Amino acid sequence: MTRRALLTLAALLLLCAPARGQGPSVLRWTFPEPVERLAPAAGSGGPDAPPLMAATAGRVLYVARPDLAAPDPARPDPAQPDAAAPPLARLLPLAAAAPEALQAGTWRGAPAIFCLAPGEAVAVPLEGGEGRSVARAPGMVWRVADLDGDGRDDLWGTDGRSLAAALQDADGGFLPVRLDLPAPPAPAPARREAWRVSAGRAAEAVQARSEASFRVWADDLDGDGAAELTALDEQAGTARVYRAERGGFRPLFAADLAALGAAGDVFLLDLDGDGRAEAARLRLLAPGEEGAVLPMLALDVFPLSGSGPLRAAGARPALRLTTVFAPEAEPLVRAGPGWAFLALAPRLPASAGETARLAAGGELELSLRVARFVPSPDGPAVSWDAGAGRLTLPAAADPRLAAGPCRAAGGARPGVAVRGEGRLLLVSPRGAAEIPARPGAFLLGSAEAAGRSWLLLREDGGRSVRGAAW
Repeated sequence: MTRRALLTLAALLLLCAPARGQGPSVLRWTFPEPVERLAPAAGSGGPDAPPLMAATAGRVLYVARPDLAAPDPARPDPAQPDAAAPPLARLLPLAAAAPEALQAGTWRGAPAIFCLAPGEAVAVPLEGGEGRSVARAPGMVWRVADLDGDGRDDLWGTDGRSLAAALQDADGGFLPVRLDLPAPPAPAPARREAWRVSAGRAAEAVQARSEASFRVWADDLDGDGAAELTALDEQAGTARVYRAERGGFRPLFAADLAALGAAGDVFLLDLDGDGRAEAARLRLLAPGEEGAVLPMLALDVFPLSGSGPLRAAGARPALRLTTVFAPEAEPLVRAGPGWAFLALAPRLPASAGETARLAAGGELELSLRVARFVPSPDGPAVSWDAGAGRLTLPAAADPRLAAGPCRAAGGARPGVAVRGEGRLLLVSPRGAAEIPARPGAFLLGSAEAAGRSWLLLREDGGRSVRGAAW
């Protein structure tokens, strides 16, 4: 497709329809062709303005900006637009494959979208100008984070055998650094669990292409505003934490997590935002395991102690939280500087036999509570949000094969989105809201933009996207 043809397609109207009545703010974007990847991003309209929507169709990036026309006094949200400008189409300068992920960030001091393809990252400014390939390395899975705390977004990646980073300078250039990880002692086993906690990890994409057993993620573990990189050797149970610098990778510390076992998702995070990392394990409990009546997810938290390689303190967790398993709704979500846990439990008090009978009937009535991690002298504690949400979910007879209608949302108002027949239900302890959804709509997930959490619904075979401000 020629550039002239792309610009002609970009002249099609972008529809942006606000919600009526009480409930969440709702926007709808329409694209000239089915889109595959999506990312909301803040633009120049201010923190209360609707976000831009970036989407890709093959190697074409569409940037759709809602037009801030005069608000209708009859609408409850004065920040919502009445009209919309057409999406801007740009041909991405990718050497090979189309993007597999989009992440919002900053490039050259301005809002940008990073289009992340296998082995390559392209930065595209949102305020005008052409995109540019800023990082290339065969087999590398790239992600975005501020690795040095200078306020500029950097790139980090892994191919399962090495760490890579590209640090952005004041002119928008990226300085690459790389570190080979220790070779595993034996061929890596098949992946045991599919439950991954942090959406910022490159683990699953890497494991599909590599026999190495390393999983890598970025998170600020010491509260200094810069994200550290953790490489976990799943066979040895050793996690090594590094700081990416212009001269290379500086080792910070190592943690021996072998005592946490091989089952589940083992990781290091600063759960309570106090500048100290904790070890944790999220694993699936099948009915009958450790007294579980329904499929459950259990989060065990262990403080770290010792000198040299740190170790999980004690054989038993200092804190355990559980939730009824909801397919594709990860219970651990970002909430401010720390994390929150979304706890689902059967709504009505019932015996184990009655609960099992209700689950066999195909549906469960659940209550939703939110636990926020807070610092304490003995490690992370939790503070429960007031209230409880209510929702009904299909029971997961075999959770490893389940593909569910749920997504978890973090941010200022953690909760769960449930796609039902002709509707999208948004549930939090503060209450619930409902918006219509077209037949065949697909719930993509949630993202943060313009100071708000947005839930994204893909409709009409990918030609339109509905966003609800959470």
